[in-house]
Amino acid sequence: MFKRLSIVFSLLALLSAPSAVSETMDTMVMPNPKDYQDVMPKTFMGNMVEMSSDKTGRFYLYATGDKTSRAAIVLIHEWWGLNNQIRAVADQFARLGYAVYAVDIYDQRFTTYTRQASEWAQNIDKKRARAILETAITNIRARHKKIGVIGWCFGGGWSLQASLAQPDYVNATVIYYGMLESDPKILGRLKGSVLGIFASKDRWITPEKVDAFEKGLKTAGVKHIIKRYDAQHAFANFTRGKYAKGPARDAWKETVSFFEDNLR
Repeated sequence: MFKRLSIVFSLLALLSAPSAVSETMDTMVMPNPKDYQDVMPKTFMGNMVEMSSDKTGRFYLYATGDKTSRAAIVLIHEWWGLNNQIRAVADQFARLGYAVYAVDIYDQRFTTYTRQASEWAQNIDKKRARAILETAITNIRARHKKIGVIGWCFGGGWSLQASLAQPDYVNATVIYYGMLESDPKILGRLKGSVLGIFASKDRWITPEKVDAFEKGLKTAGVKHIIKRYDAQHAFANFTRGKYAKGPARDAWKETVSFFEDNLR
């Protein structure tokens, strides 16, 4: 069950100054949510919520967007943890009308140091991480008719694993340069569509691994789209040095279109 930790609304201020609000709205230019925003916002739309189960104990999610939406998107963070960059992307999806839940499988830890992030990712309790994602998706599916799952790097691999573990609950899977499977027997468990976003200069998720993944999907008969960009690993993270604006923005448009086609 969800336990709300903090929710603050400022409707009273808006209602008490209609003329000021009108003037502000007339002069304010809101960004198109279908365009990738690569500037960190000053504030965030959502709040942290708590879930628990016998298998996982207590864990947390960043929840944002329309909780009455028929479609929900589940985000899985990179190896840095659930940081402000992930919250910013979650809010971008929320502006498109989805209920959005960014699952924290690091127990509120995050870092900017590569060595620390690598250590956490390598030493993750995989059994508990899988249970966290299964618990989250089960609870979210009880509230929403369709679910999309998306992750980047470390989270991209877990996005695929989450969908493989609960194929009846996941309608669309997006993998940004995450660890892959190539066995058609394993990939054949997927019932929803798959979008794979990859970098041709990636030294970890190499083009050869992507080729094997794509071949496995084709053999298994899984509906999929594979997009490859002339960029390096983690090119979509605007807070990191490998960020590539052109590929990141095109990949975002592909992602938005993919979710619209499979979740609406």
